[in-house]
Amino acid sequence: MRQFVPLVLLLIAGNAWADKVTLTLPSNGKISFDAPATSKLKETIEAGRYQYVASSAGKADERFAVSVTVEPAIDCHHGKATKDITRCFLEKTDDMQGIVRESRRTECADKSCTVVYMLAYRDGDKDVRQLQVNVLFAYRKGWGRVLTSVDVPTEQDVINLMAFPSSLSYKE
Repeated sequence: MRQFVPLVLLLIAGNAWADKVTLTLPSNGKISFDAPATSKLKETIEAGRYQYVASSAGKADERFAVSVTVEPAIDCHHGKATKDITRCFLEKTDDMQGIVRESRRTECADKSCTVVYMLAYRDGDKDVRQLQVNVLFAYRKGWGRVLTSVDVPTEQDVINLMAFPSSLSYKE
């Protein structure tokens, strides 16, 4: 884990991912970001909720996943602003299986907050190590989350995932 802290400084590093993903959110909002080579598994819009799930399964490197969720309402006791939503999200991660709490980092910009952490746990006879980068934002009267993750991250994966938030843009 000592390696993780200095890598947080790589947020300004360039992202080596070539795929630009652009999605249409409820009420014609748009979100775009750079992502690893993935294939869409699911995309749904229902009652103001939006969900997009993609995976690199079947690709040359099968360790990546990307998901986008937009909820039409906020169920957060702290409030409805992005920082409030992030506080509620952080409270939920406290109970997450395998979260390495010392790895958890949060950084907020003008319109979004990024929460980064490692997961490490045993699943049967398999050791699971996964880096997750979450970008959270208030969206109309609700909220959104973009999650990118990689299993067994390499140093280059960490660099790419840490640069991910700077590639993300959205408009309501």
